[in-house]
Amino acid sequence: MSTNPNPQRPASRYRSSREVITKTNWTGKLIAIAAVALIFAVVFAFARYMQAREAQTVSASMGAFERIDDHTFQMDVDVSRDNVDEPSYCIVTALDYSHGEVGRREVLVEPGGDSVIRITTTIPTRAPAVSGGIYGCSTTIPAHMNL
Repeated sequence: MSTNPNPQRPASRYRSSREVITKTNWTGKLIAIAAVALIFAVVFAFARYMQAREAQTVSASMGAFERIDDHTFQMDVDVSRDNVDEPSYCIVTALDYSHGEVGRREVLVEPGGDSVIRITTTIPTRAPAVSGGIYGCSTTIPAHMNL
């Protein structure tokens, strides 16, 4: 076995240490740019979501509820408003044992009164209801709800 301290390497097989790589890696750069754009989009969407959530001027919570019969559900809704001079509405739902929606009603909140108001509403149901819920509230009144 011979030990040659400076063996000659075939030039076609190995690159010399002084050789500069001239080929650029576009794939890696495109992946990095796409990742930065995706992170920016997620941060932007989250910021817009938080702004819209904080801008909510009407909210509601469920109070007492009672099943009148198999097709009627009565529920108290506590509505909190920042601006009592502006009309608003809330959508309330009646739920069955499996948390499926069996009834829904839009409750109009007239302008005026206290900032927190309790409204009692009756919801017609297609099956026996065991609980209720608040779907959401808004100050943008739909056209089909007459003031």
